[in-house]
Amino acid sequence: MDNPERLFACRLALALGKTLSDIASMPMSEMTTWMAYYGLEPWGCPVEDERSANAMTLFYMANSKQGTTVPKFYQRWPEEEKVEPQTDANLHVKIKGFFAAYTERQNKKAPQ
Repeated sequence: MDNPERLFACRLALALGKTLSDIASMPMSEMTTWMAYYGLEPWGCPVEDERSANAMTLFYMANSKQGTTVPKFYQRWPEEEKVEPQTDANLHVKIKGFFAAYTERQNKKAPQ
């Protein structure tokens, strides 16, 4: 059961008090809304995450050399990735490449 969608369905069923059959019959638009919501605000108590992180930090520090940097075990809301702004030339090349690939694909689909 390593399929991420299946695991999310299990988590959603638990959170809503529903069965997996109920979740499976849910419209895809509602499911994607729940997935987006979970991405913004994960379920579970932040205090529980903090307790687990403290325990792992203690265990890590007890089993590593003094002065070793302790990793951050939980990052509930990851930092936003920095996105470099698009230049006009770079954007033009990407758009041109997209339409070239699209045209090529359409030409392959056309009956010979």
